[in-house]
Amino acid sequence: INEEPPLSKEMKKIIYIILFCGFGQLVAQTVPLLSPQVINSAGGNHVINGISITDNVGEPFITTIGDTSSPAFVTQGFIQPLYIPLNDFTVTAMVNDLSCFGRNDGKISTALTSAVSIFNAQYLWLPPNVCPGKNCSTVDSLKAGTYTLSVIFTYTDLANQTQTVTAKMPSQVFTVLDVGGPCRVKIFTGITINGDGNNDHLFIENISEFPNNNITIYNRWGQQLYNESGYDNINKFWPKDDEISKLVSGTYFYVLDTGDGNKAIKGWIEIIKN
Repeated sequence: INEEPPLSKEMKKIIYIILFCGFGQLVAQTVPLLSPQVINSAGGNHVINGISITDNVGEPFITTIGDTSSPAFVTQGFIQPLYIPLNDFTVTAMVNDLSCFGRNDGKISTALTSAVSIFNAQYLWLPPNVCPGKNCSTVDSLKAGTYTLSVIFTYTDLANQTQTVTAKMPSQVFTVLDVGGPCRVKIFTGITINGDGNNDHLFIENISEFPNNNITIYNRWGQQLYNESGYDNINKFWPKDDEISKLVSGTYFYVLDTGDGNKAIKGWIEIIKN
């Protein structure tokens, strides 16, 4: 009868270490730089409790994990030691509503934070014409309405391996409101007639919001110099080129009726000529 020889002390240590590692809980690990593993057996797609796991055959092993009914998913290599959960990525946003009625100066600014210091992000805005290049963390010149954003993060794993993990956050919806009330006109009172093309005419901000306006301009003695309906800073403006030579440096006065039933606006204009 042949009996197996008793185990040596060294062999017992090896078995003890294997048992200890097998029943212990792995809380962290350091992964060497290895090539992705290749699966020789048949692969396929498996759905377990609503989670889809897909592996490839004869190629570097790739696993796609995610709820099959949701756009949130994670794709990682076979030796990817750690991936970042989606809740470790956050998107915060600040929404600026329209400054006044009917304008298109709304703005949405976003800021991203993550558990990794190096990552790339794609911004998927709806409607897509808000940012066709998918690279806008901030979008502006917005009209009132609803805008949708989802962000795709691509980053290296926590062990600094070269394979990447891609995570798509669920969509977030932002609303730009038009609650600022009617736009108010702002009259720039300085006119410098020196031929440099700047401040050569009376400029009234937001006057296009009041197409039924009427403005009258007087000199210091109360003589009417100009009267115009539908002042627009472009085709209708004061002073005209042929009027400049008749004007002297000094103070002039205006009365602006915005044409919306509100009280007329009165003020002064200072002309400076070189």
